[in-house]
Amino acid sequence: MKKLFAFSINLLLAIMVFTGCNSSDKPKDLIAKKWTVTTATTKDGTDRTEDLKGTVIDFGKDGKVIVKGKDLDETGTYTVSEDGKTFMINQSNGKKANNDILTLTKDKFSFKDIEGGMTISMESK
Repeated sequence: MKKLFAFSINLLLAIMVFTGCNSSDKPKDLIAKKWTVTTATTKDGTDRTEDLKGTVIDFGKDGKVIVKGKDLDETGTYTVSEDGKTFMINQSNGKKANNDILTLTKDKFSFKDIEGGMTISMESK
């Protein structure tokens, strides 16, 4: 009886592991959509949300990124690290931005620009 119980528990755990891992839960898959900026704060704590209000960042599945908002119309490419903790944006003007991923779910995404210190939070559109 104990062996059957242990086998049943192990089987249940195996099923949970294999069915709980969805490829859409990978950071590069979660990022690939349109996001709207909800908050933006500089490293010294200055609130820049009004400056970026309404800005939409579209991360394409093909690795392209489009940023549109007040006085913003930029394009480039992006890559997500294998561990899903960072991503880099290569803007078409040659500038690069390395970012730490703070939160990433199917509907919320926040990150911090490693060099500049700006923290941006977004929601999926």
